[in-house]
Amino acid sequence: MADAAHVLGEQADAQAFQREADDYHRAIDAAWKPTGMAWFSPSWEKVGTLWGNTEVLWPTELFAADDARVGALLAEVRERHGGGLPKAPSAGRG
Repeated sequence: MADAAHVLGEQADAQAFQREADDYHRAIDAAWKPTGMAWFSPSWEKVGTLWGNTEVLWPTELFAADDARVGALLAEVRERHGGGLPKAPSAGRG
């Protein structure tokens, strides 16, 4: 949003959106640190299904590709899902 506002010449909006993104980034950093994990866990309780934690990667790059936690998260997704994407449970279908 900050990039779009900047391109549209809406500098006040661009700055506000960038501050919001920076605050969000700092909040994730602060929540991540106490976990002691190398990657972004699905929850701060360290359990869950890989879904929301991959949102730091796509559709908007919240953390840089060279952030060690990004690489560790990608490795975890590959290990848990055989190189594929997380899939929803079958919900009894088989």
